[in-house]
Amino acid sequence: MLEHRYVMERYLAEHPELEISKKVLIDDKFLKSECQVHHINLDYQDNRIDN
Repeated sequence: MLEHRYVMERYLAEHPELEISKKVLIDDKFLKSECQVHHINLDYQDNRIDN
C-alpha cells in the first residue's frame, strides 16, 4: 500500500464525524479503490495530513 493512502485512511478512520469519511471508507476502515489521494505541494515524500 502506498504510504500517502495509508496516512489518509488512518486519519479518516479516526475521524468518523467527518462527512467525507462516510463517503470514501469501506467498513469505516479502508479507502475505496477508486479514491485518489493527492499531494497538494507535489512533494510525494511529504505525507503530512495537511498536504
